Amino acid sequence: MCGGFLGVVFGIIALARIRRTGAGGRGMAITGIVGGIIWLLVTVLVLAFAIAHPTRDHNGRVTSAQTLDIKELKIGDCVAERPTSPVTTVKVEPCTRGHVGEIYDVSTMSGSSYPGNAAVDSYTTERCRRLLPLYLSATPGQSGYDIYYVAPSQESWDGGRKIVVCLLLGKSGELTGSAKGTGPAPN
Repeated sequence: MCGGFLGVVFGIIALARIRRTGAGGRGMAITGIVGGIIWLLVTVLVLAFAIAHPTRDHNGRVTSAQTLDIKELKIGDCVAERPTSPVTTVKVEPCTRGHVGEIYDVSTMSGSSYPGNAAVDSYTTERCRRLLPLYLSATPGQSGYDIYYVAPSQESWDGGRKIVVCLLLGKSGELTGSAKGTGPAPN
């Protein structure tokens, strides 16, 4: 933005000197002014677009379909498609649109060394089963949703990604709206 502003200012100064002294370089001065104006306009448009189209609203909800790094996921994000392994990114979209699932827990496992597949699966399964009824305000075992989770692999753990993501999936297909606090899924 500063470069565009300086291009316009120096171009105007150069034009004034050229007019006063009759020296050459008028074309270069005009090019500097036009280039500076274009640079300023592009900068303003990019900033306006970024402000007008944030990835999340003031409540933290996703505002447009996008692919997020697993570290950027939040409870309540709606998932456009079931993640496949290895998971580093997830396609999300606003919950007001049709989606396949909803994230109801994001946590990070502790420990410096990978505890093994069985321990990771046990931890993740227990956590996701325990937290789904709380998210839905439903009786345990009566949610009507399938549980799907993303757990760290040996490779992701060694790379510092120890993230567990719990998703609820509709047994009858596509979901619309958030499932939080809605009780068991309708049949």
